[in-house]
Amino acid sequence: RNREISEAYVEAYAESGHATSATIDGYINIFVCDDPAAIWAEAREHYRYQFSRNTNYGLRAVDPSGKMVDQRSLPTLDDIEKMREEGSFLLATPAEAIQVIESCTRDLPVSGLICHNRICGMSDELSDRHVELMATVVKPAIEGFGIQA
Repeated sequence: RNREISEAYVEAYAESGHATSATIDGYINIFVCDDPAAIWAEAREHYRYQFSRNTNYGLRAVDPSGKMVDQRSLPTLDDIEKMREEGSFLLATPAEAIQVIESCTRDLPVSGLICHNRICGMSDELSDRHVELMATVVKPAIEGFGIQA
């Protein structure tokens, strides 16, 4: 979701003398649902766990034997709230997802996006609905932007 990184990549690619036909494929941390406000109370705990397992949320340190150890800690729910507000991930309706994807990719050579199909521990019902909404609503809309999902 970081336009600045994508814009810098395209600019550097062109400046290095490469053809301007480069494309960008990437990950977007988005989960689509019918009512984000209604599921947030459940979803935030799952995001909390996911961020503790899949990111360098904590610190790395050297133990007394000289071995590098991972000291990741479980983020607090306040941390997750802050991360959501800062845009680290998006819990969105299909219309919101389409709008965000369009604004992130407009005028950039984005050819493909991927996202999680499930957030750690989230119910099958919510995960299945996310996949269904991505496939039936979001994907057809973003293909109009030239993006494959």
